[in-house]
Amino acid sequence: MPCVIRRLAVLALAALLAGCATPYPPAPAPMASVPAPRLEGNERWVYEQINPYNGLHMRTLTDTLEAGPAGYTIVRRSDRPGDPVETQTAPKPWSVSAERDGAMGYRYAPALTVIPFPIAPGSHWLETLTATDEHGESRRQQTWGRALDWERVSTPAGEFVALRIERDRNLGDRTSDWFETYLHETLWYAPAVKRWVRVEWRSRRQEMGRSPRVEPDAIVWQLTAYRR
Repeated sequence: MPCVIRRLAVLALAALLAGCATPYPPAPAPMASVPAPRLEGNERWVYEQINPYNGLHMRTLTDTLEAGPAGYTIVRRSDRPGDPVETQTAPKPWSVSAERDGAMGYRYAPALTVIPFPIAPGSHWLETLTATDEHGESRRQQTWGRALDWERVSTPAGEFVALRIERDRNLGDRTSDWFETYLHETLWYAPAVKRWVRVEWRSRRQEMGRSPRVEPDAIVWQLTAYRR
């Protein structure tokens, strides 16, 4: 019963976090089920990060895929001075077994699933994993994911028919002063570019105590270019 109660609480909070998700018109399904993409290596996705509160440009991010014997490495570079180079290790598309954001690195066991292939409208999954940082500190994280429907999405890179995928996550980062961070993420996956063309990400973390502070955060990315 406690697990059921916790899951209901997570879903209720996720619904709150997802309240401002961008609506897009429905589109005819281009395929019944989406297979895993065939990645070639040296592929590049360029995203614009937008401030979701005022719609202003924040920075441009370039994700470059490098193929290797154990899978793939995604190298992310920002055009904003001072931003670190970020890396992700992907044993298969699209999952993450390790990542580094400049200041800290993490490993996931099993690998964190971003999109489980094959996937189709109505697909859903539940995942529990352990995230371990470089100091050996581990956190138990949970993800509830689902695929909704096909939508027609406009981006600076063009218009795409994309599958809307949502993930609710508990990051397991509770401390003596703060509850866990809850995150709601919406991705629009377009088979034409083998990756997502838009991402909307919202999180919420609340302090313990009688007058708790709440730390919200939000990110929007949209594709501006895809290069092979």
